[in-house]
Amino acid sequence: INAEYMGKKDLSKLIKDCGGTLSYILTKQTTHYLSNIETFIDKTNNIKKAREYKIPIITYKYIEDCINQNTLLQFNDYLISDENVKKEEELFELIKRNVSFSSLVFEKKKKKKKKKT
Repeated sequence: INAEYMGKKDLSKLIKDCGGTLSYILTKQTTHYLSNIETFIDKTNNIKKAREYKIPIITYKYIEDCINQNTLLQFNDYLISDENVKKEEELFELIKRNVSFSSLVFEKKKKKKKKKT
């Protein structure tokens, strides 16, 4: 299951089959707001409204894991926040640098292996 890329109808049915409800209208009664990091970073109107209403903003992975484990999980590990996004961006940059460094090291090692004639 990849809830983030499911159509609205399929996602709604999936959540309803598990006892939940899915609404595309954000109100003060909304209990959780599903999002992805890109939408969170873009600070869409719904993200702003969810923050104003103090509604937890969670990843689609929460839905997937609840369904896969057949239980309603605590959502704390699935929260999207400025702090989490910053950590993810830092991790991404670190990985990017390490990949570049690894490629550079590989290239240098590769060049040293010249055949002797």
